[in-house]
Amino acid sequence: MDFIYLIDIKISFGIMTAIICIIIFVLFILNIDLCKVASFEALYFFIQTLFPTLFPFSVLTSILIKTNLSEYIGKIFNRPANYLLKMPGHSVFVIFISALAGFPTGAKLTTLLYNTGEISKSQAEILCSMSNMPSLAFMLFIVGQYSLGSIWYGLSIWFIIFFSTIISGYLLNIKNKNNLYNNIIKLNIQKRSILYHINKSIIDSMFLMINICALIVFFACIIAIINNSNLPLYSKNVITSLLELNNGVSIINSQYCTNNSIKYIIICTVCAWSGLCVHMQIYNVMSENDLSCKKYFLSKFICTLFSFILSTLIVLIKK
Repeated sequence: MDFIYLIDIKISFGIMTAIICIIIFVLFILNIDLCKVASFEALYFFIQTLFPTLFPFSVLTSILIKTNLSEYIGKIFNRPANYLLKMPGHSVFVIFISALAGFPTGAKLTTLLYNTGEISKSQAEILCSMSNMPSLAFMLFIVGQYSLGSIWYGLSIWFIIFFSTIISGYLLNIKNKNNLYNNIIKLNIQKRSILYHINKSIIDSMFLMINICALIVFFACIIAIINNSNLPLYSKNVITSLLELNNGVSIINSQYCTNNSIKYIIICTVCAWSGLCVHMQIYNVMSENDLSCKKYFLSKFICTLFSFILSTLIVLIKK
């Protein structure tokens, strides 16, 4: 009976997904001109802003992983990371780079470590929960300077999200025992030349960029259709903020709120959630490497809640 019930759930979910896809397809056809404009704007944004930042970081960090730098860092930070995070020392490198470069660097580096046998599957799923957050540059300049008038506000939100991300991942990993690093079974990876690693890193990073670009264009079209609909302005703002991070921050800055304290809390919460577009990017990276995303999505809910609470406390204390 339980098996039949699960089959019914899967069939119902499949039918619901098919209906949603058909609806989106029809909306795209009915709003083809609007989608064209949104696609070109999204492509321009990606080429002008995201690609120059993400691509070099993606290539360089991939080379560092494949040339075993992470193994040396893992040995140095193994004990403190094991004690504080209940994770192997490699996690320090991944979290640090992800905090600087932003999405989806953490997921990409985690899967590289997983595929080379330096972390286990369960550790990879937890590390993806701990290492995916907005980039420092985005928080300082787009959120801080542009939206809130000072890079210090952006830096404080970045610290809140960083802390909340680590804590949410730790809470999901709290039952694991220490000495995890010593239990890893290294795979027998064939050694390659540095030129091979450079070439492979460039190719892999380019495929990742294409994936990110496609998702950004897709969600840009959906957001354009929503903004052109007859929905109330408040509903449009909430939906688009949940779908895409950059658009959400822009809307909050331009029309959603004039009170800086409330704006600070809302932007912090939106940035902690990061948007469905970002989650789809990370989901694609993880699912291609046979990693479950359940802990990642749960950690994002916990991180968003923590960020809302901490930002509210900071605003209350400041008053």
